[in-house]
Amino acid sequence: MTLTRITLIDDHAEFRQVITELLTEDGHDVSALSGDRTSIEEIAATRPDLLILDLILPGGPGQMSGWEYLKLIRSHADLRLIPVLVCSGDHVALHRRRKELGLDTKLSVLGKPFSVEEVERAIAGLLRARRIPEWDDERELILIADASARLVDASTAALRILGMSLEELRSHSVADIVAQGVEWTQTEWQRYRELRRWDGPVVLRRPDGKEIPARASAEILEAANTEWHISRLSVADPA
Repeated sequence: MTLTRITLIDDHAEFRQVITELLTEDGHDVSALSGDRTSIEEIAATRPDLLILDLILPGGPGQMSGWEYLKLIRSHADLRLIPVLVCSGDHVALHRRRKELGLDTKLSVLGKPFSVEEVERAIAGLLRARRIPEWDDERELILIADASARLVDASTAALRILGMSLEELRSHSVADIVAQGVEWTQTEWQRYRELRRWDGPVVLRRPDGKEIPARASAEILEAANTEWHISRLSVADPA
């Protein structure tokens, strides 16, 4: 299995060492950066699957604060969709900004000090929420379901054509939104499980009752210790 690449940005050398050792023991590939004039290009060069960022970096002349790093990360082409675990020993600042941070669905907040179990749970939750694989949000029609067929994510283009928000989508299973052109048999399902992919006609159901003929190319992927069902859709008129 491919190692999860985690990039840690924190100004305390002892903290970086301890967390690096713990995460490495858990099977992660860790890159530790001090945040001392670390450029956004240096962060991107580590090709992270997840970032752990200390929000209360000192800042100052020629040095960005953790908040400034977070803003740059969310505007960077290669990092904007990467899950971020923000942490700090300044609980007052975390509490003050928690509501603002909560608008970012790929971000989790953890106050220092924290236990090994707490950081492991936070990382596991962020990795489960990560889009696998990435896509062009505005053009590709992508739906992602977990092993229980519960819809967990979708591209902006897919949400637009379905006429629903991500929160609405996550309250549905695949069968609520997508119907096969012909009913699957047990044999077809087993073949899909064996080949780990399927291609065929489907019908997309919108909340307003409109049905949209489409074609789906589905595949099964294993990532973040979870089975994911990725469906790439095509319709005659995606506008």
